[in-house]
Amino acid sequence: MKKIFKIVGTFSILCFSFFYTDKVVTVISDNDPLKQEIINVSENYKILPNEAVVKNDEIIPGSNGRVVNVEKTYKKMRRDNIFNNNYVIYDSIYPKYRLIDNKDKYIVSGNINNNNVSIILLVNNNYYLNDIIKEFNKRNKIVNLFVSYEFLNNNISYLKGIKHNIYMYSDNYTYDTLLISNNIIKRISSTNPIYCLMLDKNTLGIKVCSYVDMYSVIPSIKGGYSDIKNNLKNGSIILLNNNYSTMKEISNIIDFISSKGYNIVSLDRLLSEDVL
Repeated sequence: MKKIFKIVGTFSILCFSFFYTDKVVTVISDNDPLKQEIINVSENYKILPNEAVVKNDEIIPGSNGRVVNVEKTYKKMRRDNIFNNNYVIYDSIYPKYRLIDNKDKYIVSGNINNNNVSIILLVNNNYYLNDIIKEFNKRNKIVNLFVSYEFLNNNISYLKGIKHNIYMYSDNYTYDTLLISNNIIKRISSTNPIYCLMLDKNTLGIKVCSYVDMYSVIPSIKGGYSDIKNNLKNGSIILLNNNYSTMKEISNIIDFISSKGYNIVSLDRLLSEDVL
């Protein structure tokens, strides 16, 4: 019995010692000038989230905010014992409505607070595809290719050599075609195929896409150069068809968008809720 009391007593002393040591370390660190500096400037680094715009079955993504994680930042900087902007570590502050929780809604625009736009090229054949892609490559711009299920299966080797994002498009999305096409896309490209393209609202289509954890996107601009010229704004999702008209206009379209100060980005970046 005395042995048991001795073991329990020793264990209690060790626990108290660890607790006391931890408290001492905490008090010391709290009084460290470096930690105080981190705390003092942390408010300047804080960014509040931009809330998403939700209207019925439509959503326009907002963006995450961020706040300094004081403890992790302090541990990162403590070795050099000097404040360094590059070592600041953040925690995210999320908006009330996030895309991940609203896959049953149609995404109709990118974040309206950023001057980014995205171009979707709908592809059923390769008649003009080379010429159109060449214009994007020449200007170092990204285009999002939404290809038909048949085109994807018949042009795997061709698509493997394209350095743009690839997704599958269908008028009638099904679980099987999405599963097969997404596996092919992951195998031949670096694209994470998480977007379904809807030309119009499609109740069955959005159910299928949300079931397989995909987002449904409806373009905000459908048409050529004149439509873009009259309707371009922050967050625009522009739909172009792979045809002769697009081939003739694409250089002017890209140049016009850039001349207005917009960045042509991938859908991933346009719809990202991360602080960029």
